[in-house]
Amino acid sequence: MKIKLSDYVISYLKKKGIKTFFTVSGGASLHLINSVNKIKGVRYICNHHEQAAACAADGYARAKNHLGCAIATSGPGATNLITGIASSYFDSVPVIYLTGQTSSKRSFKGSKVRQIGFQETNIVDMVKPITKYSVKVDDPYKIKYYLDKAVEISLTDRKGPVLLDIPDDFQFSIINTKKLIEKKISIKKQEKKFSNFLQAKSKIENYINKSKKPVLIMGWGAVLSNTYKDILEFSKRYNIPYCLTWAVSHLGDYKDDLYFGTFGTHGNRHSNIALEKADLLISLGTRMDTKATGSPIKNFSKNSKKIIFDIDLHELEKFKKFDLKFDLIIQDNLKNFSKQLKHLKINRFSDTWKKQVLEIKNIMKKYDEKGRNFSGLNPYKLMNYFSDLYKKKMNIICDTGCVVAWINQEFKFNKNINLFHDYNNTAMGWALPASIGSYFFSKTKTVCFVGDGSLMFCLNELATVQKHQIPIILFIMNNNGYSMIRQTQDQWFDSDYFASDSSGGISFPNFQYIAKSFNIEYKKVKNLKDLDKIKNKLLNNTKPLIVDIQIPEDASVVPQVKYGYRNFEMEPIIPSKVMNEIMKKK
Repeated sequence: MKIKLSDYVISYLKKKGIKTFFTVSGGASLHLINSVNKIKGVRYICNHHEQAAACAADGYARAKNHLGCAIATSGPGATNLITGIASSYFDSVPVIYLTGQTSSKRSFKGSKVRQIGFQETNIVDMVKPITKYSVKVDDPYKIKYYLDKAVEISLTDRKGPVLLDIPDDFQFSIINTKKLIEKKISIKKQEKKFSNFLQAKSKIENYINKSKKPVLIMGWGAVLSNTYKDILEFSKRYNIPYCLTWAVSHLGDYKDDLYFGTFGTHGNRHSNIALEKADLLISLGTRMDTKATGSPIKNFSKNSKKIIFDIDLHELEKFKKFDLKFDLIIQDNLKNFSKQLKHLKINRFSDTWKKQVLEIKNIMKKYDEKGRNFSGLNPYKLMNYFSDLYKKKMNIICDTGCVVAWINQEFKFNKNINLFHDYNNTAMGWALPASIGSYFFSKTKTVCFVGDGSLMFCLNELATVQKHQIPIILFIMNNNGYSMIRQTQDQWFDSDYFASDSSGGISFPNFQYIAKSFNIEYKKVKNLKDLDKIKNKLLNNTKPLIVDIQIPEDASVVPQVKYGYRNFEMEPIIPSKVMNEIMKKK
């Protein structure tokens, strides 16, 4: 009946399915970590920076599509979590963040002083804008109520992170579980301003049956709601093509002729053209951000009818502000849509529309390849190489910069491969700790693509990889700087590469020496033949491996949309005669 509060917390989270906790030890969190250490069936992983612990918990939760957890101490320990918390929040990932706090007896308690207890920091208010719920525990006997509420809020409707800040003296207090305060969990529901699926069903059928060139658009919400298989089956049953946001690009089988590719400012050119020519777009589980629509937003697929499903009222309301018209707005959970897909009364489409887009794809290919005439190892050919190499079950985790665009534009996914990236926060240094978190949940073959610039943000986590001998293959896309920033500087600053390469003030270590210092095997690659020489290691590694791939500095993302242009007007610009002929074709 009596239990130490920190033991209660960890036992509670264990019952919710969390078996691995990511942490950096600190004075105000030691009781929580000690409880992880002594409770059977759970473990802690020591990271070397709280940001890495947050990103690892985020990666764990993405791979699991359920709860993850990171633990940090007060003050800088808590504030270091913020980047990882933001990644969880913007991508709707359910993570429980636990922070230790200075003793309740040494708290500023609403006074006007900045701090009383050592490292006392009001982390709760700091993270309120990037959490669904954050609270400082004010009574040990309310711990069950706060945990119940945090978990329910994290997993309800649009998922996301929560934070519990627990004073140190409460952590080691002994509580009687019979006396725990329990309250009814009251979660404020968003106002319902738009139709749900059942109310809109007949209108949806009408729009689809009148269409000649429909496209389904699927986003991360389809994964969070576990409805993507139903949606893909719907596409196949009625022969309706689909486009994917980057967050779910791995769900598109490159052999499926209904898959039109990724779209948006850094998507596939033919996909953007297809969305411009489409007469009906059905958006499922994506908030249609500016990366997807381009800017100004009102120019997105101007001639099509548009239907959007989303659970978040605020996301649905934003389009009015940006003058983007949706003909039918549905405020509902995708699960309610997927349950009824088999009952929709619609006709199967012919192959005419998808064949037309395939023709466009073949025409655009030569223009893209011409723009990808780089001086050395072509990253697009590299992605094709890896597509042919990796066919079996695995997780790919990638960092931000050009590498995420190269993968999403060119990698040929199949049903065995998952791709994870923090798409809406895009934090440099996210991928390596997220790979660690992903691996500790799935034990699946894991490869991590990271730029040389991004790796400098998380070098510390090579120690975690080495400690646990995690068989991650770390591919360093080494182009001596920040290539996506250089591409922006080409467009806006006459190729003045300030703060983006060695001439502009960026410096890098010898990664071979870095690998040696962590006792991790290292290979340097200059061309595809070098990769062939280590193919067996790439397929069958049982220990960590760093592969330093030399990418030319002029390698960039081709195609991409320059700000202010419409999505189908990607650079390098297609001759107007060619584009006009494509757009006029019925």
